[in-house]
Amino acid sequence: MTPEVSAILVNYNAGSELATALESIRADCAQVRWEAVVVDNASTDGSAAVVESVPHSRLIRNEVNVGFGRAINQAVAVSKAPLLLFINPD
Repeated sequence: MTPEVSAILVNYNAGSELATALESIRADCAQVRWEAVVVDNASTDGSAAVVESVPHSRLIRNEVNVGFGRAINQAVAVSKAPLLLFINPD
């Protein structure tokens, strides 16, 4: 089923803040079909692993930090919903 909203997040060592952001999206979007697309910019704190435990979430792992703008574009390119929600995990 196609999501109604794609939540777009760029992560770089966001730690528990990323988990909190994804949980907030899950709770606040309970009444709509949604997906979360997280682009990890070469985090070294293991925070990207959080994404794998969240339903409806997808992770793009960059081997180097490509910057915020390019990471946003990566997420938009693979998002499936007509509405985009840009969120900073911090």
